[in-house]
Amino acid sequence: SDPTRKARSSVAEALREAAYIRDGMSVEEMASFLRDHRREPALLYLLAVSCGEEAIRTFLSCERQFPRSLAVRRWHAEILASEGRSDSAVAEYQALIEESPHTLGLHTDLGAIYRQMGDWEKALDQFRKELALSPHDERALERVSECLVHLGRFEEERDFLKRLPTGNSPSKWVLLDLANVEEQLGDLQQAIADLQLVVKQDPKDPIAHYRLSHLYKKTNQADLAEREAAAFRCLKGVGGAGGKCASEGGSKEGVQKVDSGPV
Repeated sequence: SDPTRKARSSVAEALREAAYIRDGMSVEEMASFLRDHRREPALLYLLAVSCGEEAIRTFLSCERQFPRSLAVRRWHAEILASEGRSDSAVAEYQALIEESPHTLGLHTDLGAIYRQMGDWEKALDQFRKELALSPHDERALERVSECLVHLGRFEEERDFLKRLPTGNSPSKWVLLDLANVEEQLGDLQQAIADLQLVVKQDPKDPIAHYRLSHLYKKTNQADLAEREAAAFRCLKGVGGAGGKCASEGGSKEGVQKVDSGPV
């Protein structure tokens, strides 16, 4: 096929550029050259191709030896999903869940496919089922919050986030999601307070500074809006600012000298 010919042509070209690589070398032998040639695209490409081929050979070997094993069938479902064969992947995961309903991660994997398909209701159902098996699964918790946003169920999302155990302080993603939902529900001051906690936890988070600037503008706090916009630009390297940003320990005045173009 045409893609196969192109792939073979690319391998041949890479072998010409990396003259120290011999056709048929093992992955381990090629990897030994990384120390001296780690930035060479030809070597990296050949390693990627070889690793991919070895993974396929391993999978086919496992499939022959253990055709009905959960691990092999789950791997097969992942391959189907990666190839864009979503309906087949969904069917495989549904069969796996029916046969092994308590295996962790299956609902999350199926939910991820529904998420890619944009079916947020079905994705939400799967992520919630994962949480029923593993209540502290961070990925499933984040995905539930994301699904509720896409479904426009903001009050439900806020209640969900506020019920999460936080320990000494909430996770950054929880605070960011809370800020978003508070803004959607019109409580701008609470959204600002959530983002201020994010900045306290991680002063170098540019998105938190950007969103704070946006909220300060909405609440007519121009000076604070500009301060956060300047911090955002400094962290993103916009405007040619030198030295440290305020969020990295520099002075507030230093941040305000950053070019004040639009955020």
